[in-house]
Amino acid sequence: MKDYGYSEEIDVDWNTPLPLLKDNKSRWQIEQIWGQMNMIADYIRVDRDKLHLLYSPYAEYLYDYDMLYVLMRGSNMSLKDYTYEYIRGLMDDGLIVDICSDYGEPGFYKDNQDDLILTADWNDMADGMQEVIRDAGYSLEWSDEWMCDYDNDLLYRTTSSDPFWESSIFFTESEMLPIADNEDLYIEQFINVINRRINSRFNLEKYGFIDIEEACHQTGMYGIYEYPQEVFDKFSDEYTEMVIQTCSQTPYSVDWKVWGRNPEE
Repeated sequence: MKDYGYSEEIDVDWNTPLPLLKDNKSRWQIEQIWGQMNMIADYIRVDRDKLHLLYSPYAEYLYDYDMLYVLMRGSNMSLKDYTYEYIRGLMDDGLIVDICSDYGEPGFYKDNQDDLILTADWNDMADGMQEVIRDAGYSLEWSDEWMCDYDNDLLYRTTSSDPFWESSIFFTESEMLPIADNEDLYIEQFINVINRRINSRFNLEKYGFIDIEEACHQTGMYGIYEYPQEVFDKFSDEYTEMVIQTCSQTPYSVDWKVWGRNPEE
């Protein structure tokens, strides 16, 4: 793995406050300052000894990374610009998995509409680097929980710790697709399939399906355990196509119903 410009010599949290260097500072506090300055120095590719010279005359600028960069390099290039180059390196090495312009996932919004969204396994980054990337104008998500729809440049959740969450995407043999843009193909994945459920928000009446029993069944870990196959068998003479839809779900049970249609009619 490449050296991405951070120090591993002293383990200091990037978010630790940078106190001004005073005569009454303890040795521990001074070591904390040195550790953080080493991280900054490595990140902006500056010789550590030269950066330490800034302690006294420019201590007030230690919170302003753009100013710190200009002071060190005599450059007009901002830390945001430099961070962009840093991110390109992470992409080249496959550490940044996706870059998307916006969320497609319902209920998710960017604080700043100009931000790009990056996905990665952020455990592979040094302490504090996430904050630097965020400060440079990027939103961060975990690559094992999100995927980008490249055709529309939108990011969608693939998994969630919320037991009530339902996916807004589906997968074919070759690709990931948003449900909202591919409803006909989405429905095809569920027709006469016993072990898959259509999203509870999906409007099946729009596609000619009838709520067969106008009631929900339940399958759970405790108590009630009803089988979709029984409903399919009961109404197989009336409908050539049936699908199961989620009514609601909890960590321990799922409420569902069966819809039917006869496309030839």
